[in-house]
Amino acid sequence: LEFVSSDCSRVFSRQVRYALEKVVFPLLPNSPEQLPENCVFNPTNDIFRLQELKKVEVSYSEWQCKYCNKKFVSEFYLDKHMDRKHMDLVPKNATVCLANYCHLFGCKQQKQPFHRSYSAQHYDARKSISKKFEFITPCNEAEAIKSRNECEDIVNSCFESTGKRNKFSSVICDQIKCKNGLLMGVINKVP
Repeated sequence: LEFVSSDCSRVFSRQVRYALEKVVFPLLPNSPEQLPENCVFNPTNDIFRLQELKKVEVSYSEWQCKYCNKKFVSEFYLDKHMDRKHMDLVPKNATVCLANYCHLFGCKQQKQPFHRSYSAQHYDARKSISKKFEFITPCNEAEAIKSRNECEDIVNSCFESTGKRNKFSSVICDQIKCKNGLLMGVINKVP
C-alpha cells in the first residue's frame, strides 16, 4: 500500500469522511459498516479510517499516534508518520481513497485548508499560503452532470430499495451543482 501516501490526499479524504459522518451516515437505519461491501462509502473500505481513529489531538500543538504513542507538533507530521510507519496496519480490504470522491461532495476545488494542526513551515515551503485559489478548478454544467451521474451509480450500488436510493440521491447527488464556476456539493452545507 505504499501508493497511498503519495496518491491519496489525507486532507481531502478527511473532508469527504466528515461529510459522510455528518450528513450521510446519520440517515442510515443501521451501522454504516452494514452497507454492501462493494459500496465505496462503506467505512471498512476507507484506506485511512483506522489510522484516523488512532490519532489524538492532545493540545493545540501536540498530536499523538495511538499505535506507538509517539507525539508530534502537528497533524501534518503525524500523517507523515502514519505513512512511513503504520501503513502495514491498513486492512487489506481497505482500498478506497475517499479523496477520489471529492468532486461528488464539492471539495475538489477548495483550497487545502491552512489549519492550525498543519505547520506553517509546510505551507511556506510549498508557497501555498499566497496562492489563494491553488486547488480551485473551474467547472461547467457538463462536469456537474457527469458527477451527478457518477454519484447516482454509486448510490445505486450502495442501496437496494428505491426509497433509500431516492433519499440518498437527494442528499448527495442533487447537491452537485456548478455555481459561478465552482463545483458545489453537500460538503458546502456541512457545519
